Amino acid sequence: MSDKDDDLTIETRPEIDADGDGGGLQKLTLALGAAGILGIVLGGVAIYMAAQTTRAMEQLESEVLRISQRPDRTPEIEEQIAALEQQLESLDDRLVNVGSETARAVRAAQGIRDQAQQALETLSREVRTNREQINTHADRITELHEFLTEATRPQARERNRPTPHVSAEESGTEGTDVHIIQPGDTLGGLARKYEVSLDALMRANPGVDPHRLQIGQRIVIP
Repeated sequence: MSDKDDDLTIETRPEIDADGDGGGLQKLTLALGAAGILGIVLGGVAIYMAAQTTRAMEQLESEVLRISQRPDRTPEIEEQIAALEQQLESLDDRLVNVGSETARAVRAAQGIRDQAQQALETLSREVRTNREQINTHADRITELHEFLTEATRPQARERNRPTPHVSAEESGTEGTDVHIIQPGDTLGGLARKYEVSLDALMRANPGVDPHRLQIGQRIVIP
């Protein structure tokens, strides 16, 4: 540097200091430094974000590649779905058939119950009729037995035997007579003798067993 330049420098520096431009230069230098540091930080962040984005893209591409390499099971799944739909339709048809069969079974059961009820009523009527017939036959058999007993006993003894009869006054009852049972007596014979029905005679003597008459037993004649 020449002496002339030194003089110029010496001359101009006081002027800059005088105007106060030295502080602005320092601020500008600091601002540029801060901007540089901020740029470095932002660059680092950008590099980090780019690295993360690249890594995420690589993972995504790897997953897509892995998925794309899997066998396509869509047709198989569709077939399974179709099979399930057919099974559901078949099940619906079976349910409808079961409902129809159940209704038919219920109607059949009701018919059987009605038939059984009718058969039971018919059987009950027949049983009652048979019981009445049996009672009628039993009464006829009793009368026949009494008649045969009456017819086969010795006539002489019957003629010579006094009538074992007690009047109402003697028996102490009003409106009725009392007969004392003798050997060979039967309720049927007494009914014919006193001209009363066998049923009325038995009602007048509820505690008497017509098959076990005892000699000397008192029979009320209605």
